Amino acid sequence: MKKTWRSVVLATMALVATVALAACGGGSSSSSSSSPAETAGPESGQTESATKTTVSTEGCGEVPSKPPNDPEGLLAEFPGEVQDAFNLYPATLAKSAWSKFKPSHPGPYRIALSATALSDPFSEEFIELMEKHKGEGGLVSEIKIASSNGDIQTQIRQVQQMIREKYDAIVLFQGSSAADAKVEEEAGKAGIPLIGPLQFAENPWMVGIYGNEFLKGAEMMSGLAPLMENKGSLLEVYGLHGLPSTDGVLAGIESVLAGCPDINVVGEVEGKYSTAVAKTGALQFLAAHPEKIDGVIQTGGMGPGLIEAFEQTGREVPPLGDNGAAPGVLAYWQQNKGTYKGATSVGLQVPVLVEATWATVEALLEGRGVKMNQISWEPPVIDEENLDEWVEPGWTLQTPLLYAPGPGSPFPPDYLENFFVNPAK
Repeated sequence: MKKTWRSVVLATMALVATVALAACGGGSSSSSSSSPAETAGPESGQTESATKTTVSTEGCGEVPSKPPNDPEGLLAEFPGEVQDAFNLYPATLAKSAWSKFKPSHPGPYRIALSATALSDPFSEEFIELMEKHKGEGGLVSEIKIASSNGDIQTQIRQVQQMIREKYDAIVLFQGSSAADAKVEEEAGKAGIPLIGPLQFAENPWMVGIYGNEFLKGAEMMSGLAPLMENKGSLLEVYGLHGLPSTDGVLAGIESVLAGCPDINVVGEVEGKYSTAVAKTGALQFLAAHPEKIDGVIQTGGMGPGLIEAFEQTGREVPPLGDNGAAPGVLAYWQQNKGTYKGATSVGLQVPVLVEATWATVEALLEGRGVKMNQISWEPPVIDEENLDEWVEPGWTLQTPLLYAPGPGSPFPPDYLENFFVNPAK
């Protein structure tokens, strides 16, 4: 019988749960070759990927507690609010190669952005806001944009061209962390910092930003479990396996389900991060499963399609775990408070992600240094109490926006300064 992704994850979690927590604290490998960036940080080489997951199993609906793999003890220097953001963090914390970095020439500077796709609403908003920041301070004169259209080798060639053209920093949405590892090292050795939004870093050359997908999944399932009364059947809808935004969120979900023996995952649907595809997949699943579904959880941007699938088939819309906080889901939830059990949403605020990305670019180009290879914050959770703060007038289930912008930043104004070696002037 073919194993599902979930069965593999559960088997892996059962295995690693028998290993003492101390056994997970491995170090990072290194190389002795010299490079421009070595004078500014650790030796080159990839840190150990934190796919090992040892968590403490709590009661149903409780977010497990597991400190990150931090062999250098870096997190101890940060305040508690930062430490909390790294609970369940799926990658090793390491000193950044850019802790002492200074640009090789005065500004203005040129940066490049590489992505696997640029035609989706998320990418369009991200680039628009980056361009807006570029026009504000005069620090950056150019943002080169390149899309590989989903082809990993094309992305590698594009980044190599950016290195040859001596861009001062590269914002990289990885197509594949394994495939991109060599070109990331090439950039690092050329003295070009890499910034990775929505991903964790697996080497000291990259600064990963808001990459704690594991915690997002755990927070979401923690809110969904009580709405399901800690029991019943659960349908999981995922984007694309192989992406941290899918597999990390699902692993976080499973970490909470490990403490919920009465919640049973009865099916998995691939939604490809598309409302339409997710709706089609859900309709096919519901046609084959006439029994009641007590909860649905999805890894990002597909919630409205799932609600539509249940409504179209005349089925009761179950409580929904909604990663990303789609405006359509929030509007449906608000408009049906009297009859709908509700949802639990974890916000993905594109303006906040851009704010953190740009702040990191600025800190690097101003020579202020970055302390470690990961930057993160606790995901904002939307519930009954703060729902109205997230919903804007005129929103409906059909509102095409993928992610609600939210009422403001989830962290205080000086939060990001914790990650930089020298404060802003």
